[in-house]
Amino acid sequence: MINEYISHKSYAIVSGYIDNTVVTEMGVTSKIDRTVIIHFPKGTFFSPGQKISVYIDNRTGVDEFDSNLNIYRVAVKGTVIQRQSDYIVADICFYELFYGTTIVERFSKEGYSHPNDHREAITLPETPLVMTDIRDKLIIDNNKVGVFVTTAPEVPHSSIMAYLATKGDDVFIISHKGSFKSDNIEKNRDCTFTIDHRGEFSFETAVFWNFTVLKGLIYRISGNNPVFSFLQTAFVDKNPWEKIFFTHDNIEMFHIQAQEVICPQKDNYCPRELITA
Repeated sequence: MINEYISHKSYAIVSGYIDNTVVTEMGVTSKIDRTVIIHFPKGTFFSPGQKISVYIDNRTGVDEFDSNLNIYRVAVKGTVIQRQSDYIVADICFYELFYGTTIVERFSKEGYSHPNDHREAITLPETPLVMTDIRDKLIIDNNKVGVFVTTAPEVPHSSIMAYLATKGDDVFIISHKGSFKSDNIEKNRDCTFTIDHRGEFSFETAVFWNFTVLKGLIYRISGNNPVFSFLQTAFVDKNPWEKIFFTHDNIEMFHIQAQEVICPQKDNYCPRELITA
């Protein structure tokens, strides 16, 4: 059971579709077994019958990571079965709980199967950024990973990603070619990227809400683009424990251009802001 590995009081990055648009909100779990209860202190628009992806990990209180990302992390697929003003209850349909690169637990509800993906591939445009847009604008901070949400049939796909960011809210990520997230990117450029600050704030403080959600469009950064090698070096400098991954022959690099930046610590924050066109 997930609750044997991850505390019942954990951050939950919840994603689903509203009007065919990816919506990402952040909550706190209070129960995890065959259902998950997620509280949203500033409200939620997820409703009964809605399919969601819930990313949870045990990074709270962990400042350093090793080369295998040895934390417990899971992306739960579920369906909302109850909603109140500030929380939802979701029935869990599927999950794979990882520690490092190893699956330590897997659950699939009877009758569940991954939906087929009949979407056609698209051609990703090359990033419009050039070296002068990036060289002096990279943010050097302690946050090493965020949660990347891509579109997939029926429910978004959530995964943890190392990242770099600029003062202009551009985010850069590296993925392996042929991964599920890369396949999704090749079919839809829409995404969200969530950066939390739990390494800088206590749980009680961070929950009210020191995190940022970027709603963005994805561009490719080709290997022959000078920006690629510059950012590749920056990735290694920020995350030296992942040098083998960042320098692998099978990697590809993407640029997330922020279309909207949501900072829920604002007094006037409302989740509906995430789904503006």
